[in-house]
Amino acid sequence: MAMIPFVVEDGTGLPDATAYDTVENVSDYIETFYNSKFSDWDALSQGAKESAIMTASMYIDQNNEFLGMIVNCHQGLKWPRCGVCVKGCAIPSDVVPDYAFGSITKATAEYAWRAALEGPLNPDPSVDPNGRIIEMTSCCSTTKYSERYGPVLTQSYPTADKYLKCFKITGGRLIRG
Repeated sequence: MAMIPFVVEDGTGLPDATAYDTVENVSDYIETFYNSKFSDWDALSQGAKESAIMTASMYIDQNNEFLGMIVNCHQGLKWPRCGVCVKGCAIPSDVVPDYAFGSITKATAEYAWRAALEGPLNPDPSVDPNGRIIEMTSCCSTTKYSERYGPVLTQSYPTADKYLKCFKITGGRLIRG
């Protein structure tokens, strides 16, 4: 079986990009901010770390709608983007953002260590015969749902989610002319 190659986006909109950051950068982040988890991360093989980073990058793309537009229609990931302005600053269209006010790369590191050490970021739910979700287990919790009301909670990763917040499209007003 062919493995998907680990290709880090370099800001040019690579068509085969599968990751927002390198193993080295993610490892440095985990060592700095989650020192107690670093030995577990460090013990993983290079392939396991790459897989976790690709999973994190895919999770970011699948669960967020970002401001601006992709740089080219053939790029493998949702960043880089053009036409993005955050807090009065235009984000260059040839970077994957890593700023104090928001960071795709730091969010990648946050999601990657969870994917590697705690389990799936987007777990498949347990369903009843009628297709209603009855239980969902993620890396951090198990949520049981009421038969009457169904799902009421979405898994949250607060630190990683906050890194992405300023780049996301949020609800707005509809203005009619």
